Amino acid sequence: MAELTVRQLRGVIGARLAEAQAQAKKWAEYLSLLDELERTSGADAIVTKAAGDTPPQGSLVSPKRGDDGKDTGGRAIRELMLRVEGEFTVPGIVQAIRPHYPSVGYELMSRRASAIAYRLLKGKKIEGVKAGAGREPNTYRRVRK
Repeated sequence: MAELTVRQLRGVIGARLAEAQAQAKKWAEYLSLLDELERTSGADAIVTKAAGDTPPQGSLVSPKRGDDGKDTGGRAIRELMLRVEGEFTVPGIVQAIRPHYPSVGYELMSRRASAIAYRLLKGKKIEGVKAGAGREPNTYRRVRK
């Protein structure tokens, strides 16, 4: 083993600690998202587990960034709509995702989620359970294959 000065060893340990703290923060965000999903969808919500210890690229924890480098939230919305078990509404999805995208306004995220739900509905990946009336939102559920 190479000899290190105390200052060098402190730097190495500090860097590893910072990496561990960043990883812990990501996992804490993932757990809070799952808690929110369970609260809004009920205990019967099911999310498929990714292989390995790290979340998959473009998952809810590490969303793909747009060309401008800003998190768009669209990938997380789509992934959540395709993974949730049971019935869901667009406002419920937005409430579950929004805390993880504080820079995106509610109206923009709601419009984005509605457009994604429309595309998934047309692509027959989700189905409409109940049409909304007045201030009541549409209710959807994922199509089983």
